[in-house]
Amino acid sequence: MSFEYTVRNYQDGDESLIYASWIKTAWSYELQRAKACKSIGPSLMNKDLFCQEQHALIERLLKRCKILIACNQQFEDQIYGYIVYEVIDKTLVLHFIYIRFDFRQFGIASKLLSLANNIKTDDRVYTQPTPAWKHLVSKWGVVFNPFGARL
Repeated sequence: MSFEYTVRNYQDGDESLIYASWIKTAWSYELQRAKACKSIGPSLMNKDLFCQEQHALIERLLKRCKILIACNQQFEDQIYGYIVYEVIDKTLVLHFIYIRFDFRQFGIASKLLSLANNIKTDDRVYTQPTPAWKHLVSKWGVVFNPFGARL
């Protein structure tokens, strides 16, 4: 099954979905990671501190990065997903990709990644781990680099 959608650039008004989905996904991954590391127990970071720092990071990235939005063709404020990326020193730095749950498995993430990957670069890294990245790493040849935002 497929459906029609369009990809557009970031617009004012998109930020509330981006902040909410990115912070929620990042915190969820942090809890999963901490749970997997049984030797350290639950996350050592306070949730409020985590959310505050993550919000500040996203704010900085949104000011300098390219953001593509997958959305409904007729109602562009109905967002299906987005990707946040930049090129630093010939490296494609993928900071975050998000697809709403009901719209996963329709190739939206692959489309957004192909548009971002259309830039001639030497390397590709991603900076924010999520459970979805493991499905995309082998296909797109990206490597995890949590310090990519500082490149």
